[in-house]
Amino acid sequence: MISVVIPSHESVDEIFQQTLSSLVDQDYPEDKYEVIVVQNPPSVSMKDYIDNKCPKNFTTIESKLGSNNARNAGIKEAKFPTLALTDDDTLLYPHWLSTISKIFEEDCDDQISCVGGPLDLLFVQEQPEWLVGELLSSLSYVNHEARGDSPRDLNFSLGEWLVTANLAFPKSVWEKVGGFNGDIGLHGLQKDTSNDELLFLKECTSHGRVLYAPNMTMLHQIPSSRATFKYLEEREYGQGRADAETYFTEHPQSSVEDAYHDVAQGIFNMAYPYEPTFQVRETLSNEETTRKYIRALLRARLAKMVGLVNKIEGREVWTQNKDA
Repeated sequence: MISVVIPSHESVDEIFQQTLSSLVDQDYPEDKYEVIVVQNPPSVSMKDYIDNKCPKNFTTIESKLGSNNARNAGIKEAKFPTLALTDDDTLLYPHWLSTISKIFEEDCDDQISCVGGPLDLLFVQEQPEWLVGELLSSLSYVNHEARGDSPRDLNFSLGEWLVTANLAFPKSVWEKVGGFNGDIGLHGLQKDTSNDELLFLKECTSHGRVLYAPNMTMLHQIPSSRATFKYLEEREYGQGRADAETYFTEHPQSSVEDAYHDVAQGIFNMAYPYEPTFQVRETLSNEETTRKYIRALLRARLAKMVGLVNKIEGREVWTQNKDA
């Protein structure tokens, strides 16, 4: 039995309606799951929509601002032992909940602390030709090597990751970990991202196996406003800040000099984007598209570097390029 928690700071737009519809259309028995939408901040239109347009196992609650605060509030209200997280801009395949149920409830492996799956991208409008390869990770794209249909252990050493838009775990693990950190994570409409799922996953490893399940599939809807140089730049600036914040969270006694020393290799790697992109560039259709791809990649990596350095130095302001 599963409780689904969805933080949302928007009204019920068309994309969120599709998310809710995909949860209604699950092949999992309606009496064995609930959906908790956490209004963040409160929205009268959202409560009215869910009360009047959704099944009785869909409810809404309110929480203080912040995506992690919303997740924690929803989990506290959850009545079932297995928790599943998603976002308000996803489309879930009909077998999503039954896949989670099989992993935790039918296989009955007490050693599993957390599981997540692929997050493929669905562009609401046409996908720009240049928006490929490494750039897709800025849009939360997750698709690791499957190695068959069965779940397997996530390989942190290879840089594999999961996202909170497609994550499931026992409520008992969340309690042991101490929940999500409400001091980080998205707050309202800010562009800063966070590594909240990475910190949570690392804590989960102390309580069991963290798995990647290739059949636990869903789509992340990408509006045209996110398929731009400007959005990717803002997103990666926020990611750089988040990486620095994660470093200091994990190394609270470290100095600024320590941070620069420990993240120096990552900074140098970001400064040389060409070498790993040859294979992607060969797939692009023409020279103009290739130039746009390289431009976007350079801007995204530079923005990440600036965000990282500014957070380390305690700076809060960065003047961005305004061209899109």
